[in-house]
Amino acid sequence: MRVPTLLLVLLAACVTVHLEAPLASYSDAVAGASAAVGAYFSDVNAFERDLYFDELRTDPRKEVLAVDAAGRRTPLLGQTLSAESVRARLDSLALLGAYGARLAELAGAEAPAKLPQEGRALGEKLANLETTFRSLRNDAKAPDYAGPIGFVAGVLAEMYVDSKRDEALRKAIRDGTPKVDRILDLLEADLTLVAGPILKLGAQQLLAERMDEYNRNRARWTREQRSAALEDVRAAARGYELALAAQPTSLIAAIRAANHSLVAVAGSGRSPTSVAELRGSVDALAARVREALSGLQELRDLRSGARR
Repeated sequence: MRVPTLLLVLLAACVTVHLEAPLASYSDAVAGASAAVGAYFSDVNAFERDLYFDELRTDPRKEVLAVDAAGRRTPLLGQTLSAESVRARLDSLALLGAYGARLAELAGAEAPAKLPQEGRALGEKLANLETTFRSLRNDAKAPDYAGPIGFVAGVLAEMYVDSKRDEALRKAIRDGTPKVDRILDLLEADLTLVAGPILKLGAQQLLAERMDEYNRNRARWTREQRSAALEDVRAAARGYELALAAQPTSLIAAIRAANHSLVAVAGSGRSPTSVAELRGSVDALAARVREALSGLQELRDLRSGARR
C-alpha cells in the first residue's frame, strides 16, 4: 500500500508544479498585454499632438491654439480621448489584471492564501472605477463600461474576504467571465474604432507631409538638407509600415483566450487537459505581447527622432 500512496503524493506534487508555472506565466503575460494595450490608448493623444506640431512646423501660417474657432479642443490638449478617458481605460486594464491574478491564485491553491495588503489597497482603489466611468463627459462609450466594471470590481472585492473566497471563485467562473468578456469587447471596439485608425491615418498623413515637404523644396535645398529630409521620409515610411502591421485587437483576443483557459482550469479541478490548454494560450499571449511591444517601441523611437 505504501507504493501507491507515495505515487499519488508524487503525482499530486507534479501536477502542482506543472500548474504553478503556467499560472505565473499567465500573470506575467496578462500584465504585459495590459501594458501594451494601455500604450496604444496612451499614444492616441500623443500621436495626434505630434501630427499637430508637424503641421505647424511645415505651415508657418498656422497658429498654436488650445481651442479652435468653434470652441473645440485642438490636438494640443487631446482631441479624441480626454486624459480622464484614457486613464479610466488604463484602470480597467488594471482591474482585469488584478481579477485574473487573484483568480489564478484561487485556481492554483489547495487553500488560497490571504491577499497581501497591497492587493487589498488596489481593490479599494478600483472599486470606484464604475463611478469614474459614469462621470466621464464627452465620452459616448464610457457608460457601457460602468456596469461590467462595477460587477467585476465587486467579485474582486469578495475575493479579498477569506470567508467568501470559494463562493467568489464559483461566482467568477459562473458570472464573472461574461462581464470580463464584455469589458474586453469594449476595449477591442475602442482600439478598432479609435486608436487603430488614428495610428494608421496619422502615420499615413505624416508620410504624405514629409513627401510633400521634400518635393516642394528639393530644388532649392542643399545636398545636406535633402539628405536630412529624405531620412525623415524614410523614417515616416517605416512608421507607416509599423502602423499597418500593428494589430492591437489581437492582444485583446489573446487575453480573452487566456482568461477562458484559466476559467477552465478553475472549473475542471485542474485537469491535465485544461492545464495544457492554459499553457498554450499563455504562450500565444506572451508571443503577441513581445511582437506588440517591439513594434510600439520602434514606432515611439521613430516619433521621438522626428521631434528632434
